[in-house]
Amino acid sequence: MKQHHFLAAAALALCAVSAQATDLMQAWQAARQHDPQAAVADAARAAGETRRAQGASLWRPNVMLSGGAGRMSASSATRGAQFAAPGFGQSSGVSFDTSVNNGTSTRWSVTARQPLYNPERSAQRQQLEIGADSADLQWQAAQQDLMLRTAQRYFDVVLAERKLALLRQQQAAVDRAFTEAKDRFE
Repeated sequence: MKQHHFLAAAALALCAVSAQATDLMQAWQAARQHDPQAAVADAARAAGETRRAQGASLWRPNVMLSGGAGRMSASSATRGAQFAAPGFGQSSGVSFDTSVNNGTSTRWSVTARQPLYNPERSAQRQQLEIGADSADLQWQAAQQDLMLRTAQRYFDVVLAERKLALLRQQQAAVDRAFTEAKDRFE
């Protein structure tokens, strides 16, 4: 129902603008700027192009940067240890104590990965490309539909103008015949 209102409004706009000698191309450009379906088709096409870019990005290298920092304290104590080593003899009941107070730890890394062969990524890229192509074809179909609707409405308006001009000429002829008949009667 909304489409009929739009088309009627476009026909009326063409009637109003036709006094300024609007040609078919100007009518199509005006309809292109104001048609909500054309705006939807443009947005869908733009979304399709992002799918194409996503598909291309699947094969780009991934670079990752990671880092970490920390601060800690730790203590350990071992009592009653036994050990033996050649040339040192044997010892028992030995104690070992270690501690780190407010020690810092830092690390960082840079990793780069480049996929060379990945069937899953190939399938994803193909799906994204098909989606982008589909959006482009739908946009082209919407453009052709808009051209057809605009041309139909344009020629409907031109035909209505011609009919109106013919009716005005016929009215003028009838008025002249009426005046002539009236003058003869008098």
